Amino acid sequence: METSPPLPSSGEDAARGTERRLMAEAAAGGQAALAQVYDLTSAQVFGLILSVVRDRPAAEAVLQETYLHAWQHAADYDSSPDGIAVWLCGIAHRYAIAHLRAAVAAEVDTETAEESYADRLSEAMRSLPPEQSQCIALAYYAGLTQYQIAARTAQTIAAVRSHTRAGLSGLHDHSQRSREAAALARRSTPEPA
Repeated sequence: METSPPLPSSGEDAARGTERRLMAEAAAGGQAALAQVYDLTSAQVFGLILSVVRDRPAAEAVLQETYLHAWQHAADYDSSPDGIAVWLCGIAHRYAIAHLRAAVAAEVDTETAEESYADRLSEAMRSLPPEQSQCIALAYYAGLTQYQIAARTAQTIAAVRSHTRAGLSGLHDHSQRSREAAALARRSTPEPA
């Protein structure tokens, strides 16, 4: 025997009526109405967002985006039997997923940029004479002073300074040539139709 869903109680009807009224007022620009909607629903909506993004500051930003969207699209609210909290949770879930996707994309872009920079730097260091790349590596990677480099490499301080200065100049020149080559490649690449 099939049972039909329970009929809404008069309390649920009153709540849906209040929600419809508040959203109509918000659609007309009523900030007080949206504030009431926020007070009624924000704990539930925030809980959903936090469970998706798992980062409180990010969840707070997504919550703000959700209610801004709700205010801007209040006229689109269709008073469903589920109520306004379900409508807002749907919006919040979409924004939370979009936030996660953007965070992953940004992380991948950052890693790619860091790898690209590291590759370019390694290439530039290999283009230098060995005594120049050694002095720069000991200074910047090992954190040694020029006096410590001189002691470790059995060179005079003047030689270390000269190799370091020439090496930095060589890195700068290599970087400049790489930038010019990249700019030329961008100009010569045909744009897609």
